[in-house]
Amino acid sequence: MNSFYKTNKRKLIAASIILLMFIVFKYLTSDKAAPAEIEEENNSTETEIVEKQAEVVDYGSWTPVEYRTVLGQVVSDSNIDVKAELNGTIAQVNVSVGDQVTAGQALASFKTTGDPAAINYQSALSSLQTTRMSAQNNVRSAEIAVENAQKSLEQAEVQQYQNTIRSAEIAVENAQKSLAQTIQQQDQNYDQAYESLRLEAQSVKTLITSAIDTIDKYVQFTNKYQYNQDIAYTQIGNTDVVRRQNVKNQGQQLALRENALMPVPAGANETQIIQDANVRLNLLKSLQQTFDDLEILIETTAINSRISESQVQGFLSGVEAVHNSIDARVGAYQASIDNTRGAREQTRQAVLAAQNAVDSALANLELTKSQAESQVLSARNAVESAMSNVELAKSQAEAQIVGARNQVNISGASTADLVVRAPISGTITDKEVRIGGLVNPGTVLFTIVNEGQNKKVVAYLTQDERSQAQQASSIEIEIENKLVPVTEKFFSPQIDAQTQKILAEFTIPPSTTLVGNLATVRIPIGSRLAGESNLIPFSSVSFEPDGAEVLVLGPDNIAERRKIVVGRVVVSNIEVVGGLESGDLVVEYYKRVLPGEKIISDLMPSAPKSEITSDDVLENEATMNLNVEADNE
Repeated sequence: MNSFYKTNKRKLIAASIILLMFIVFKYLTSDKAAPAEIEEENNSTETEIVEKQAEVVDYGSWTPVEYRTVLGQVVSDSNIDVKAELNGTIAQVNVSVGDQVTAGQALASFKTTGDPAAINYQSALSSLQTTRMSAQNNVRSAEIAVENAQKSLEQAEVQQYQNTIRSAEIAVENAQKSLAQTIQQQDQNYDQAYESLRLEAQSVKTLITSAIDTIDKYVQFTNKYQYNQDIAYTQIGNTDVVRRQNVKNQGQQLALRENALMPVPAGANETQIIQDANVRLNLLKSLQQTFDDLEILIETTAINSRISESQVQGFLSGVEAVHNSIDARVGAYQASIDNTRGAREQTRQAVLAAQNAVDSALANLELTKSQAESQVLSARNAVESAMSNVELAKSQAEAQIVGARNQVNISGASTADLVVRAPISGTITDKEVRIGGLVNPGTVLFTIVNEGQNKKVVAYLTQDERSQAQQASSIEIEIENKLVPVTEKFFSPQIDAQTQKILAEFTIPPSTTLVGNLATVRIPIGSRLAGESNLIPFSSVSFEPDGAEVLVLGPDNIAERRKIVVGRVVVSNIEVVGGLESGDLVVEYYKRVLPGEKIISDLMPSAPKSEITSDDVLENEATMNLNVEADNE
């Protein structure tokens, strides 16, 4: 050992020096390189900014929108079933559900149970021709359906739409004309009633004058035979002095009232005519009472040498005749006054009925327009559906022809190992095969969806939801936490008899999602939160140990943290009482964005202003804490 050390001492010392120099060199070079690498790394970090799509809220001018959500599912009209052409056993499966495949790609292979050479080649060719003809017929049938749907649309727009609406408009015009005629006719009847009553006043006055003349004759008669020395034998009604004096006095008063009656002028108004008629009616009624007394006085007059029985009877007959005329005229005149007063109500009722007819015609016109628009919309949807069926028929025809050609190729093959290939490019949505499984001609092996064509979200809505979705300018659909645009919407005109719901289809872009995924359809229904300009979505806030904070867009739309002071929880929103200024753009979902990311923003829609009820405002501290805890979780 010592001899070895002595012999190699110099070599060991030299090796140690070299190793020490190498270590010092590595240390120095690493210290100098590290800052440069760090600086380069920092520079790359500073310049690399992540861009992200997110919705933002314009604080101070945003009002929350309420939605009604309905669960739907993504479907496609372009499903193609890949079927087995021969009897055999599956030897290999190359794809799974969800895999993307291209046209011609091998999906599986199988071994036939018989010799492919036994398949009749001519039969395969005949089958190809038959398939081609059938496919062409199917496409043509779909095209004919489009033509028929377009004709129906033209009929709905021209005949049903215009004719039915025009008929309803004519009904409105006729009702309005009838109203104008009714008003004119009732005005004439009303004027005639009052004019008739005004003219009748003159004949009433004539009767009053005649009655007062009769009373005057009685007075003259008593004056003629009144002798102070023999009063008991010379006066009519000599046993009732008070009644006789009353008749004389009443006659004088009635004469004064009769003299005060003036003709009613032609331009008199309704009130003047009725007032004058009541005065004359009261005067007639007063005459009735006076003539009652007058008849009693005449009947009780004593017959003597100066007054014969024939004189008394003659005078009594004349008084009774006038009395009867007064009685008859009182009833008739009272009826005339009542009828004239009733003319106003008759006129009002007739005009009201005519106005109701106009209102009914107008309501029917609006209903007819709505029904016509619905028919036109249904016809347009039928056209669109028929055109979609044409594209589907073409796609299916192409796949069927490809399958028939494959059959021809198979019939000429000499190998027993066969390959099942994809007829189109798309996504595997269903797999019905397994290794070792037996298949027969026509057995469905795979289902492929052409992802290049539009998909639809199918949902079933109530009538209220259908109406709201039709009126909404935009429908939001959320699939896998992402908002998907809706390009078209279709509502079935039929209502399911059992569920009382309506089929709705919302067309979405092809590459949005996979068929079969669930989707949430959000239908905007306005807002009950009015005047709440300091609200932001609850999802915008993160509750940290040191307080609540949000992400606000800074310069160049870079997301920045901002501490805020929160207040009430209002439905799914929260009040901000400090930390934000009007015009700040706040990111809607805090947890989907990181500080420092550049936001490509879309402003959230704002609902129209309306009333807010006290039930919508939750000021309970416990509710606030529960929401905070749920967000932290």
